[in-house]
Amino acid sequence: MCRFFPVAVLVSTLLFDGLFNPIEVSIADAADVTDGTPQTVSPHSGVVVWWGGGEVPTAVFERLATADANSAVAVVASESSISPELTDWCHATNHPVEVVRPDTLQLQEKLLGFKAVWIDIKSLSPDSECIDQLLVSDPFPGEATLESLVAKLSASPGRVGVGIPARTALIAKGRKLEVVGESNVVFCLPSSITHPEHRPTKLLRNKPGSEVDLLELNRSAIARRGPEFPAREPVSPEVPHGALLACGGGNLSDEIWQRFIDLAGGTNSPIVVIPIAQPNPDDPNPKDLAKLKQLGCQRVKVLNQHTKADIQSPEFVEAMKEARGVWFVGGRQWKYIDAYEGTSEDLFHDVLKRNGVIGGSSAGAAVQAEYMVRGSPLGNREIMAEGYERGLNFLPGCAIDIHVAERGRLKDLVSLVQTFPQMLGIGIDEDTAVEVQGSVMTVIGKRKVNIVDSRTPEPLPMKSGDRYHLVTRQLLPEK
Repeated sequence: MCRFFPVAVLVSTLLFDGLFNPIEVSIADAADVTDGTPQTVSPHSGVVVWWGGGEVPTAVFERLATADANSAVAVVASESSISPELTDWCHATNHPVEVVRPDTLQLQEKLLGFKAVWIDIKSLSPDSECIDQLLVSDPFPGEATLESLVAKLSASPGRVGVGIPARTALIAKGRKLEVVGESNVVFCLPSSITHPEHRPTKLLRNKPGSEVDLLELNRSAIARRGPEFPAREPVSPEVPHGALLACGGGNLSDEIWQRFIDLAGGTNSPIVVIPIAQPNPDDPNPKDLAKLKQLGCQRVKVLNQHTKADIQSPEFVEAMKEARGVWFVGGRQWKYIDAYEGTSEDLFHDVLKRNGVIGGSSAGAAVQAEYMVRGSPLGNREIMAEGYERGLNFLPGCAIDIHVAERGRLKDLVSLVQTFPQMLGIGIDEDTAVEVQGSVMTVIGKRKVNIVDSRTPEPLPMKSGDRYHLVTRQLLPEK
């Protein structure tokens, strides 16, 4: 059911492809923006609806239809501005309506006591005493142009502009934003502070029925506020301690698995399996665990913690401090970033400092690089997904793509390197891996690895046994 979703909002009107009631959203908990620094949001489990005026789309009420019987609906509005459609729906479904004035003291705390909250943005006066609990008061005079919204966003970096036409709604459920109604919803990302020429103002037009990922938007806006990524100057690609084993996906041969075990110190070494990228992250017995046990590994632990509290638990921390090998399971790489960015990255890097090994296949390979490919939570077709570009950076200065030959992805990797010529592209086919120690990369497996270097006209294909120096960017002679 709909719960209050605290956001900072800028109310205005905008003329763009029809009349919009846009909102400038800092997609973050209200408490996180008190110092002016937007933070990554933790989506609530309820449903939040914004609509652009006119007739309320039927789908809005369909989203509210699961409310507990007889639960009250809080309406933040003046008495005269309550939507008649909302009133009729509440009467028809036995939901009593309680009107909450915009200037009610401790507005947010009061709203948290309701199962459903309906916020009529247009009725909220910027002069209300407590308006800053819900809104950032700075309405445009009259009808603002798109340029005005962009200017406001430029003055408030880290925010996302949203334009919603009449008879159209934007519905947030968890981390997904769904467009419902008759027209497109426009999302506006302001140009980057540090590199506007590379990341200019961006407009995303989303049709009815389409979805947008809330956190991807959130992270995109915050990234545009921060330092340029990737850095313009090339970073030396090397692993000074320990080893990496990045695999291109598919069914891996015993040769690749055995190499991971050897790099970890043998079958009696402590190994951690991280499965949270797969569809069922709570599975206590991922298939990669079975493979390691089949090959004789005695001390394997599965760590499927993926919330901040669980990741900071003694169980997780102690297992990581002991591990000589860490294996990242395949799936969707953005899940690793959501869980581990800023929470446990040092624990993983410490495994390498102890001369251990970090391995992984598919998503578990892509996340090892500085630049993470195919990070969008809504799909893996696009190789570049702003907001989810930073990997866990075990291999600086590189981008690792996977399933390359099988899914025809080499041209995508070429495109990425053309966009970011400072990055070295490594494209790995299935049942194939690259081992990296120091600045030397060695190919293992049945298929190919392609190196994409902006300084050379064509990708460099490599086969099993080939070695490549990542710093000098040259093939090395056979041993």
